[in-house]
Amino acid sequence: MGLSPKHYANRPKLDLEDLNQVLDANFNEPGDTATIDADKYALSTEELIAAGTEAGYTVEKLSENMLKFS
Repeated sequence: MGLSPKHYANRPKLDLEDLNQVLDANFNEPGDTATIDADKYALSTEELIAAGTEAGYTVEKLSENMLKFS
């Protein structure tokens, strides 16, 4: 019996609940930040920025798909 194929392509895109878990896990002290790959989320980059801003985060677009929450 061999290895099964990689299933990365079949993984569902992440949602706001997943983003909230990432942010909750990363923000413990003032000055903490979290960087995410927006391509892994079902929402557009603009929607992720808007959701973060609405929740009180500063969201910086580092590149086409990388966002930094602070």
